[in-house]
Amino acid sequence: MLPKDLHEPLLNNSLVDVHCHIDSDAFSEDERFTIIDRVIKDKIRLITSPLTWRERFRALKLREQFSKWIFITLGSHPLLNEPIEPVVDFIEMHRTDIVGIGEVGLDYTPPYNSEEARARQIKKFLVFINLAKEMNLPLVIHSRSAGKYAVELLIKENAEKVVLHSFSGKVKYALKAVEANYYFSIPPTILYSKQKQKLVKAIPIDNILLESDSPALSLSNRELNFPWSILHTAREIAKIKKIDVSIVLDATSKNARKIFRI
Repeated sequence: MLPKDLHEPLLNNSLVDVHCHIDSDAFSEDERFTIIDRVIKDKIRLITSPLTWRERFRALKLREQFSKWIFITLGSHPLLNEPIEPVVDFIEMHRTDIVGIGEVGLDYTPPYNSEEARARQIKKFLVFINLAKEMNLPLVIHSRSAGKYAVELLIKENAEKVVLHSFSGKVKYALKAVEANYYFSIPPTILYSKQKQKLVKAIPIDNILLESDSPALSLSNRELNFPWSILHTAREIAKIKKIDVSIVLDATSKNARKIFRI
C-alpha cells in the first residue's frame, strides 16, 4: 500500500503512471496480476504501451478486464523492424480501446544513427504523427539520443498533443517543447540522473507527468521496475521544485487526465 504520507492526498483521487509495459513478457502471469492488484489498492491507473503483437493482444485483454485501471497506447517502437501497415490497421480497428499513439519516435543511439537508419525512422515516425492528428489522439514519444530532432520534427509537423517519454535531450530543446505545450513524463531514474533533475527544474509543473516505464528503468539493474516507483519520482520532483509532494501528485494526475482524457 502507499506510504502514509502519500495516501491522504489520494483518498478522493488517483495517480496515473502514463507510460509502462504491464503487458510485457518480462512479467509472469502471476506477477502481472499481483502488480495489478497492488496498483488498484494504491489507486494508480496505468497507461501501458505494448511493443510486440503478443503484448498488444495481451494489453487489449487486460483493458477489457480492468477498464477502470488500465489504458492503452498503440504504436511501433522506432527500432522495431516490422511492417507498418498492419500496425496502422490494428490501431484503427481498436481506436475505441486506446487513449494515445505510442510509443513511437526516433532512436539515434549507435549503431542506429546512420543516414539510412535515420531516414527510415523519420519516414515511420511521420506515419504515426499524421495518424495521431487524424484520430485526435496524443503521441507518446521515444526520443533516445534524438531529443532535438524529435522535438523539431513534431513542431514542424504541427503535432499538438505530445508526451515526451523519458526525454534525454538538452533543456533548451525541452523549453521549445514547453512553448508548444508538450508534456514530459518523468521516470524514477530522476533519483540519480543529473539530466532529468535539470529538466524538471527547468520545466513547469503543468507540463510534467509521472511514468515508471516498468519493467524497464529500475533503480537497480538487477531488478524489475514496477508502477509504484512513480512515488519516488513524485518525491524527487517535489524536492527539486521545493513544493509539497501532494502538489506534485495532484498536478501530474490532472495533467494526465487532461492529455489522455481518462
